Amino acid sequence: MNPRKTFSHSFSPLPLLVLPMEIYEREIDARLWLAQEAIKRGYQILIAHHASPCLRGLSDCGIFYKDHGPGLVKLRKYHGWIDPSLWVGALDEEGLVFSSEETYRKGRVNREALQLLDDVFFIGAWQEKVAAIEQIPVRTHVTGHPRFDLCHGKYQESQPVPHSQKIRVLVNTRFGSLFPISESLPSVLKRRTHPSNDINKENIANELVICREILDLVDVLSADPGVVVTLRPHPAEHMDYYRNRFSNVCNVAVERRAGVVHAIEHSDIVVHDGCTTAIEACLMGKPVIGLRPPLPYPAISYGDFCNRFSLAASSSHEARDIITCLRSADEHRALLRRMAEIRTAMWPSQFMSNWCMGNATGKILDVVDQQQLPTRTAPTLAIQHRWNLAREALRRFMLMGCSALVPAKTRSRPFAQALYQIHLNDSKFPKVTLNEMRERAVYIMGSEFVRNNIHLQCLARNCFLICPV
Repeated sequence: MNPRKTFSHSFSPLPLLVLPMEIYEREIDARLWLAQEAIKRGYQILIAHHASPCLRGLSDCGIFYKDHGPGLVKLRKYHGWIDPSLWVGALDEEGLVFSSEETYRKGRVNREALQLLDDVFFIGAWQEKVAAIEQIPVRTHVTGHPRFDLCHGKYQESQPVPHSQKIRVLVNTRFGSLFPISESLPSVLKRRTHPSNDINKENIANELVICREILDLVDVLSADPGVVVTLRPHPAEHMDYYRNRFSNVCNVAVERRAGVVHAIEHSDIVVHDGCTTAIEACLMGKPVIGLRPPLPYPAISYGDFCNRFSLAASSSHEARDIITCLRSADEHRALLRRMAEIRTAMWPSQFMSNWCMGNATGKILDVVDQQQLPTRTAPTLAIQHRWNLAREALRRFMLMGCSALVPAKTRSRPFAQALYQIHLNDSKFPKVTLNEMRERAVYIMGSEFVRNNIHLQCLARNCFLICPV
């Protein structure tokens, strides 16, 4: 079926910009911020999980992808993104924090993927230098990242927070090696107990030390009735361990559905280690603690770039002392002044082009504007898309049903791999309802969502159309 004939809608034809995503909580806020600005320029937006059948056979539109790794090559073949009318650009979501330059180039800079792109965007000049793609015939742009534009925007909107009786602490964890979302809780517990059985035992040993210190901090804070803790696991982490551990603790909540920007905005102080949440919190004017205890394998690379945007603490007790300073208005102001010195520094600009000013979104859309994408009717589900969705739903139903009947030890390798992929995709991008997406859009876009009369429609599971009415 010709994909050009699979779209019709009653709204006025507009250029279409498609924003595929892999990990919902990592990418959605920045995607909605980009969508808001694109709508102002007269675009309609399609946001969807990158494996959604709704994205097959696209034409006459632009695609802004999350990276330039090998996954893009597979996705292009899977969806049949071969129409010459397509424009494809990419900004690597993981282009800021990585263990080494060589590792980044091997895992995230795929030559075949780059040859499929028309434009590549970089968060900063440093990332462009590390990528080293001068020999690839693709246009490059150092723009910054839209999520830092969003942080600038939320900081400008923020009002002075009145001194409250309870200190709201956001603890962001980043222990994907200890609690991988692809493993069950028993496997996770075994991994934590016997790290020597893993090929990455030294890295896991380091993570165990940091994890124990952060959990000790949460335990100490949970005993203080004047503190409320939100523990927010990284999108690559299994949440069950944390939920079980703190299930009976009334002032500790384990959740990440609200979004990291929302969580930062509604906290008084943020605790992390090696997480980009520190950068976002710093830009939003919040005190940030980088909790990094002495490591058993200090020679093993464990990124500390983000800790440079934080107040340093080497133990849970040291972090607790900084947190309890917030009870004094004078000491709170002193912490904010220390954070302001980091926020106004110029050195981060080489890593994040939009560190000092939120202009990444405009630069990206300027490049999209230059493509002069054709106007077209908005996407709806054609027969081919409905068939693909029904087939995928049936496959999911059969696999999930059979998994309850077939013991894990007796499952065939193809069956186990297919089931694993479903669980992995659901962990990265759980089912999002229209109301949940609308609430997130209203939070990110604010009054713009209502003032610009923006239409939001769910076309299929985790596939949403956003356009002006």
